[in-house]
Amino acid sequence: MNANVRRAGSCVAALGLTLLACASGCSRPQPVRPHLLIVTVDGLPADGLGAVDYLRQLAGQCVRFEGIEAPGVTAFDALAALHAGLAPDAPQLGNADPLAPPGGPGAPLPGAVDTVMERIGPLGFETAAVVSAADLGVDSGLLQGAAHVWDRPMLEAQEAAAPLATAVNTAAAFLDARLVRRVEHGAVLWLHLDLGELPEAERGVFLDSALARLSAALEADPRHVLAIWFLPSADAFDRRAPFWIRVPGEPARGIDTDVEAVDLAPTLLARLGAPTPLPATPPFAPLAGRDLLAPTSP
Repeated sequence: MNANVRRAGSCVAALGLTLLACASGCSRPQPVRPHLLIVTVDGLPADGLGAVDYLRQLAGQCVRFEGIEAPGVTAFDALAALHAGLAPDAPQLGNADPLAPPGGPGAPLPGAVDTVMERIGPLGFETAAVVSAADLGVDSGLLQGAAHVWDRPMLEAQEAAAPLATAVNTAAAFLDARLVRRVEHGAVLWLHLDLGELPEAERGVFLDSALARLSAALEADPRHVLAIWFLPSADAFDRRAPFWIRVPGEPARGIDTDVEAVDLAPTLLARLGAPTPLPATPPFAPLAGRDLLAPTSP
């Protein structure tokens, strides 16, 4: 056998081993990531959390942070903290007012601000938002990074008489369609419910039914994470906003220690597989907060 033949045989053997290794690697199941449903609730009465059945059941499944102080005086201020992870004195906002955008309360987030959905979208997560409040639509900046959007005008176009119920049904339909697929990457859905349009006596009952429906959709897949932030009314005395999060394998418990709203975004990102201590990933800016569920040192 001459040298050329020997070299050719060696190349074929090496190629065969390479293809075998590739086939073995390609046949391995791809890692799966959790789905995340973020529900933000505006307009629930102070006693609404203990007044209805499913909420009590859900409380027994979640890690409940009761001592979060909602920044600012509007729902927009609090939601900006949740979605962008901005500290009250964040330089991106151009002033020292708590999470007040440069254009004033309710003005759009600056384009330089990075949202949770913008950070997670490039990793392959499917992102969506369903927003029932008229003043929190596309122009607010809060929906930056959402590939699918249903804002108030779209909900009213679907069912003018019941846009709030339509928001819940739309969110549930989105989950039903996604969770039956065994895909590598998960979905992130933000649902905002403005209960202020309902009589106060009906708000807790509506929310109870809505969360039961959404939880039923999530139960189709064990990877799901459910996060709920109950925004306080504008005249609440201490501006505390309970935050509940249900994570597979995480024991339910209540935590009364004071927590900053700036910690919510890092906590959500960590549940989606972001590394801790959550370094900035270019082109995104660093996060000021921390993962509230990270193991603590003894």
